[in-house]
Amino acid sequence: MNRQDEWTRESEAEALARLRAAAGAGRESPVVLIYTRQSVSDFDADGRPRGPSLNQQLDTVTRRTEVVGLAFEHFEDADRSGKETSKRLGYLALMERVRTAPAGQIGGVAFYDADRLHRNDLEFFRFMAEMNERRILVLDGNGLISNVDRLSWKIKAIVAQEEREKVSRRVRDNLRYLRRNGQLLGTIPQGYRRVDGGLLMTQSRLQQSRRSLSSTPRVGSASAHWPNI
Repeated sequence: MNRQDEWTRESEAEALARLRAAAGAGRESPVVLIYTRQSVSDFDADGRPRGPSLNQQLDTVTRRTEVVGLAFEHFEDADRSGKETSKRLGYLALMERVRTAPAGQIGGVAFYDADRLHRNDLEFFRFMAEMNERRILVLDGNGLISNVDRLSWKIKAIVAQEEREKVSRRVRDNLRYLRRNGQLLGTIPQGYRRVDGGLLMTQSRLQQSRRSLSSTPRVGSASAHWPNI
């Protein structure tokens, strides 16, 4: 992209005004692509979300004044890390949509927070550069992420990566501690449950085992009858 073709505050404001005009006219294009993501680490031990759920993320974005009334397409990834994108089918589908759409059809890409999209600062920089080149606005739950204000969103991307690395370190340290103290880790076999760091057979599994043992012939209990020869 030539230097003179890059976003300016004026060109971004004009693009945003065109987007809002489309909402007022009830047109189906341009469309906003909305992305939501929930990682495994965003849930507590009881399976309750610690942060904003997928539905909450979507609700927050669609209530933004920049998005209200616009046609949108929703892409999501559940139980996926923000570290990389190769296993995030929703994200891959979103980027394919961006790259194959006719010019001007995609008016913006929106998400709850930048760390929902990427927790890798380099990947977020590349994403912003591609949106800049394609003249696609980028929005989060607080409004427009201006490509002109590179310093602010670069700092946020670096902080998001640092937070992801801190979470990974905490998880690794906790697993090492549990192993050192004899805690059983990994998938629980069917018919067992965790109790105080160990495994306890469930009542149904116990009954099944008893039935199996009672129906097994004991060694030496069978008698043979040999005919007289």
